[in-house]
Amino acid sequence: MKINELARKTALIAWIASLSLSTLQSAQAAPGPLETAPLFLSTIIQPNVYMTIDDSGSMDWDPMFQDGAAGIPANGGRPVVAGYYQLYYFRDASSFSHSYNSRGLPPANGANYEWDLGWAVKNHNANLSYYNPAIDYTPWPGTNADGTPMFIDANETAVLKDPFNPAGQTVNLTVSHTFDGWSWSINSTWNWVESTVWLPRYFIWDDDIQIPVTNINGNSVLVDSNNDGIYSSADGVATTPNGIVDFDDGRRAVDIVAGTPEMQNFANWFQYYRSRMKATKAIIGNTINSTDASRMGMRLFNSGILEDSSNNHHEPAV
Repeated sequence: MKINELARKTALIAWIASLSLSTLQSAQAAPGPLETAPLFLSTIIQPNVYMTIDDSGSMDWDPMFQDGAAGIPANGGRPVVAGYYQLYYFRDASSFSHSYNSRGLPPANGANYEWDLGWAVKNHNANLSYYNPAIDYTPWPGTNADGTPMFIDANETAVLKDPFNPAGQTVNLTVSHTFDGWSWSINSTWNWVESTVWLPRYFIWDDDIQIPVTNINGNSVLVDSNNDGIYSSADGVATTPNGIVDFDDGRRAVDIVAGTPEMQNFANWFQYYRSRMKATKAIIGNTINSTDASRMGMRLFNSGILEDSSNNHHEPAV
């Protein structure tokens, strides 16, 4: 009798355990739909969206360069080319870029070896903010009260520094511009170099090409194998790609022709996306434009201070 009773109890325990396990598995497998709003609200309300934007001086800088790409050091996205931090893609006598007019990127056009090393700053793989030919750059969104666009395609012969100021400074992308400046050489000397720059230029990165390298004064130096005065993929040999923009990787310059659809695309990028702030405005504009914007707010943020963009009111940032 004791044996039968023990058997019955053991069977009962096993049945309960089996039932609990199956219930637990069922609950885990099918939890049902999850609520997307607080359960205590009887009426669902739309969320408020509030944005703060850094409008400090560094937001006016152009590059967002990856440190070490193509052997170029960078700090805060600022690449060091020819001995200087390069903050802008262009400078001229009228300070088109900003007051830091001595920090315009030198042309990589064969005029100077150290300048040529800056090719990667004009490549979107190494410099995330630079022109990417695979992207269609459109003017900032927005319409006037009469329904007309607030911003239109850039004029390639008169690209605006500030799209909000149509009467302001412009630059002509269809002509070459004079460029001169000091360059720190591999021989540890400063050299004054004069040349020209074609602004609508970008570089294609050839990860499957390796350019020969030699050593001069303890420095790794590229070899111009075909003696054409330009360091490019034509100097290199085939290699296995590694997905990293290296110092000796192949590169090919592309000069965009005036009057072409690609020139229009480049002009739009130059006017509306070139700097960190311009790209930020494009993102915010597209975000707001895709909604009715009825529950959105924005404040400017600079050096620990919040600034009300509507009335210039300032207060410490928390």
